[in-house]
Amino acid sequence: MTWSEYGRLLLRHGWLIVAGAAVCGALALGLTTVQEPVFRARARISMIPGVMDWRMRDLTKELARNAVATFPSDELLAAVQDQTGLQTDADDLRAGWDDGELIITIEAFAGDAATAGILARTAATEFHSRRSLQFTEQDFIEFIEFEIRNREPELQQVAPNVMTNVLAGLFVGFAAGLALVLILHWRDEEWLLTRQAIEKSVPQPVLGRLRSN
Repeated sequence: MTWSEYGRLLLRHGWLIVAGAAVCGALALGLTTVQEPVFRARARISMIPGVMDWRMRDLTKELARNAVATFPSDELLAAVQDQTGLQTDADDLRAGWDDGELIITIEAFAGDAATAGILARTAATEFHSRRSLQFTEQDFIEFIEFEIRNREPELQQVAPNVMTNVLAGLFVGFAAGLALVLILHWRDEEWLLTRQAIEKSVPQPVLGRLRSN
């Protein structure tokens, strides 16, 4: 098919693509409204070497990576549950380390903003307390500035993502509509019975064609 034939095909059946995208987009939007929300609360803990030389910086990074890798420990998780009275598990608490900013990020996820904030604040406080004690026992605390940067965690709703869901629905609807247009085109007898199509399937020249009313 030539580009002009594709253009005529889209002009003829393009409404199916538009309708498919609209329907799937509306369904995705409707699904978004019934999904349970998920909120993220984020607390930040700075971990900066007191002496800015490469040895202390590397040591600080190594200590931070080890702390993040074992977060949340069973003891910390149990302490958070006892202090908050909330039933939570390891999937609801996460930790990350930023090499550039020298910041440990404690994240908590819950179905409402207040619960997420309580979990993040409690987990960050407990984490800071336990690690401070460990660094003191190892004689590192004198060489590291280790403190919680935000006592009130940053709150953000992370799910459902309306824009992502709607765009995904529009894409699926567009693809489904385009597939339907192509299927209708391939089933079009006028296209299947062209001289070129017949001569490709039958090794004989076409001498003429009769139309039926």
